[in-house]
Amino acid sequence: MSVRRSVAATILAICLVVSPAGETTGDDADTKDFVRLAKLSRSVEFSIPGARNRMTPEDKFHLGRATAARLLTEYKGSEDLEATGYLNRVGNALALASERPLVFDGYRFILLESDEVNAFAVPGAFVLVTRGMMMRAEDEDMLAAVLAHEIAHVQEEHGLDSIKEKPWKKFWAVAFDQAFSELTGSALGKLSQLLGTMAGKYYETVALRGYDKDQEKQADEVAVEILRRTGYDPYALVEMLEAIDSKKARFAKTHPDTKKRIRLVRKLAGKASERPPERRQRFLEATAAVSR
Repeated sequence: MSVRRSVAATILAICLVVSPAGETTGDDADTKDFVRLAKLSRSVEFSIPGARNRMTPEDKFHLGRATAARLLTEYKGSEDLEATGYLNRVGNALALASERPLVFDGYRFILLESDEVNAFAVPGAFVLVTRGMMMRAEDEDMLAAVLAHEIAHVQEEHGLDSIKEKPWKKFWAVAFDQAFSELTGSALGKLSQLLGTMAGKYYETVALRGYDKDQEKQADEVAVEILRRTGYDPYALVEMLEAIDSKKARFAKTHPDTKKRIRLVRKLAGKASERPPERRQRFLEATAAVSR
């Protein structure tokens, strides 16, 4: 394990899930390993200008995992291995065509057992899609359009600005200014609470408030380009937006006006193109159990 691994990533590796109350899981061996790695990495971290304020790829992964865990307290993860595997195959093909194809520990696409029409992208390349959203698609191109939009949020790191400032600086202040002399249980508790705060703040962004209209506009533009690069029909994003154009959906409450998005994407995507029937058949086979 590299000594360059950040303190944040190390703690989160120990704390598999940061609960809202800040409770963590881990044993004495884990804590000793953390202390050893933290002491080894201190000189490395301090040798990099601005390191206290910067998130590493590992940090983003573990923050994303904590945020995804929070989402999974609200939504049940699907046990349908075929549909989940299919979601990951399509998603990873799209991710390879993005401007950020390589992320720490890879992209993960999670199917949620909910009839709600929604999808989420969190740091570290975790993308969560509800069954309701998946079943609004009529073929693989439309599903790909949803995933490309969420991958665009990952590529552009939307929402990270909401947790980069005060909470992150506080985390580093505790980690370096207080904890290195003697990392007690209270110090670890304080750090995990701060991480819980950051995960909670990001959860509010993706699940409750949504990204701002400029970020959603950019995600639509990037999604069209990703679809085009991978050979999917970019017009499928127009069709998907039309399929979810309902003010009753929670999705609509956290996104800009859908009709405006449709007009923009239609200009970018051009006319619909012919789609191989094999892709639709593959979609129907993989989602057969999901639709029941």
